[in-house]
Amino acid sequence: MSLPTLIVSDIHLEFGKFRLKDLPQVELAVLAGDIGIGKGARFLIEQFTNRGIDVIYITGNHEFYGREMNELCEQWRKIASENSHLHFLDKSSATVKGRRIHGTTLWTDFNNQDPELMDYAVVEMNDYKKINLSNVEVAYKHAKQRRQITPDDILKLHYSHVDYLKTNVKPGDVVVTHHAPSHRSIPYANSWEDLGLYSSNLEWLIEETKPSLWIHGHVHSSLDYRIGDTRIICNPRGYIGHYVNSRFDDKLIIEINK
Repeated sequence: MSLPTLIVSDIHLEFGKFRLKDLPQVELAVLAGDIGIGKGARFLIEQFTNRGIDVIYITGNHEFYGREMNELCEQWRKIASENSHLHFLDKSSATVKGRRIHGTTLWTDFNNQDPELMDYAVVEMNDYKKINLSNVEVAYKHAKQRRQITPDDILKLHYSHVDYLKTNVKPGDVVVTHHAPSHRSIPYANSWEDLGLYSSNLEWLIEETKPSLWIHGHVHSSLDYRIGDTRIICNPRGYIGHYVNSRFDDKLIIEINK
């Protein structure tokens, strides 16, 4: 039996509305991050779950803009706990109609910890101006102090996400991340920063764990290719009013086999 699945990412509701004119005949919708800032994805998610369609949802980087990372993830876990059709994945997995699906944001390793690229990211990327983290406790107040994230924070997250996938993904499973697991997903790359800020070279992980399908977002280019026996798919919309992916398909449905 196959599982008809809709795949979308990078809807960016903060730039423009998105409404499905005709709800696709699917049993699962995968939303691979950057759907809306904060809890903005909830409206789109409920278009599916209110009709009994399961949703796999992971955060991209934009969800965290103006938010504290751990707090937002906890809010999404609570929302998912109250909605039996919503599976919010953050270094975690869900089984949907017999298919094991793992999800996490992934982030990147900055071209294997390239210090120049890490410095470049702080200057050029909004992530390091708009995303907050609370990991310092002020003992005498028992309070948390927020600060902007750093590339070192992202590196730690990236390696912990990779460790989760390496430990838990089995042959035939499905993986959903926001950031790309291969430099092949950056067809427009003209420089080292394009590769290192949008993807990591994790082809070794794909070949070792052998998932049947790896879905990602973030790069704003439509992709469908293979690494070994693993199919890699990306179907992002982009920024309304700025850059919209002309190949985005709001009815991209694939069959996930058990």
